[in-house]
Amino acid sequence: LKSFEAGHIFVVHGDLSKISCDAWMLPTDETFSVEATWGLSKADLQLPETVPEAWHNEGQRIYKSLNLKIPEIGIPWLVNVGGKKLPVCEYCKSKGAILYCNQDSVNLCRTCDDKVHNSNPIAKAHKRSPV
Repeated sequence: LKSFEAGHIFVVHGDLSKISCDAWMLPTDETFSVEATWGLSKADLQLPETVPEAWHNEGQRIYKSLNLKIPEIGIPWLVNVGGKKLPVCEYCKSKGAILYCNQDSVNLCRTCDDKVHNSNPIAKAHKRSPV
């Protein structure tokens, strides 16, 4: 079985504060959390008190901050990079579950799936699908 964990990585060499642009992407998550390293707060970005209805992992992924207080850096487009939230593994209760076992009606992480379903031939035959 393949792992279906999603994600992106962007690698940039250089000083991002020297780039001139009229718009740029600011990584955030489903709660509009912005890392302190960006030097911007929710107040700076003038974000709404509550996130838009569609601003969730399977809905709207981009939000334009229209009222930026710092115009010299351009208009940030907030990008929800939080990815799909995985349910917690029902076996270890500490990792994100990536598989659902139909016969056991349980969500499992890769490690626990291996432990449970490699224990005997009957369990090994269980149908599992990505969460």
